[in-house]
Amino acid sequence: MRAGVSTLRPPIMTGTESTPDQRWQAAYQEQRAALLGFLRRQVRDEALAEDLLQETFVRAIRSGRAGEGPERLRSYLFTIAQNLTVDHFRRSGRTVPLDGAGATEEGEEVQIEDTASESPEASTRRRALLRRLHEALGLLPDRHRTAFRMAAIEQRSYREIEAATGWTLDQVRINVHRARKRLIAELGDQLA
Repeated sequence: MRAGVSTLRPPIMTGTESTPDQRWQAAYQEQRAALLGFLRRQVRDEALAEDLLQETFVRAIRSGRAGEGPERLRSYLFTIAQNLTVDHFRRSGRTVPLDGAGATEEGEEVQIEDTASESPEASTRRRALLRRLHEALGLLPDRHRTAFRMAAIEQRSYREIEAATGWTLDQVRINVHRARKRLIAELGDQLA
């Protein structure tokens, strides 16, 4: 070989590498139950939840992000699922059901507040606030919306958000802070 000239060799395949198809199949097996549970709670319709789950994976596969680590991929899949849910409700003229129930990491529902005993006026105010919150969330940059959703709605710790998104702890704090600040500015008149 002459000086300054190198030859390119293909990498040696050891048999342990997986193809993108195999990685997506593994991701589907690992994340299906959690994503489907999340979508069921959001749309309260089994068939629609299944459709949104499939669309989530179709969009993720088209993005070509199969090589990401499992926590980043999980966060990415949940972001796609949330955005598809928002799009569905936006098209149907309904709001995303942020009231009444949330979800733990294990996928079980948690009652956030008891709305059964509230007055009609309070119920109307709550629904209007939630509608405005949904609209305001749609105006946030993706990183702020994701940070707010994970911290305030999913009740994840900042460390969990850091692991799921790949952001530094400072970036998590900044994104959550900026999302809250923007939402307070957008909803200020209704929060009083």
